[in-house]
Amino acid sequence: MRLLLIHAKTMKYKVTEEVKISVKDPVDEENKWFEFRNILVAFTAVEASDEADPERITDKCVEELLQVNEKIKAERILIYPYAHLFASQLAKPKTAIQILTLVEEKLKDKNIEAYRAPFGWYKEFDIHCLGHPLSESSRIVSLTD
Repeated sequence: MRLLLIHAKTMKYKVTEEVKISVKDPVDEENKWFEFRNILVAFTAVEASDEADPERITDKCVEELLQVNEKIKAERILIYPYAHLFASQLAKPKTAIQILTLVEEKLKDKNIEAYRAPFGWYKEFDIHCLGHPLSESSRIVSLTD
């Protein structure tokens, strides 16, 4: 799994159109803006290698997000599917949705205000990165670590 992490003063997105893939999240609110303040945005690409153990890769991802958030003190976390993170091979859409959903649920189980942008849709977004030394980072989370 690949993560690009941005501590944002503000982040907003809206769904614009569907990606032509077999499985995607249902979306009721096309063209509605979703806005957040003081948020850790986790642009996330789920890789084919993550499919071997979705539960374990989810736990490792949540651990990474919690460690970063402990340092930056964002009030919430947004899991944002982002296949453009140079993954060698992406996971199947169904598995990617499963893993991203589990990440959101496990964060919520730890009393973190967590959200997930829809998978399988193009989205317009606007982000205001805070610009402090820890406001931008990346992680590779793998089953072999």
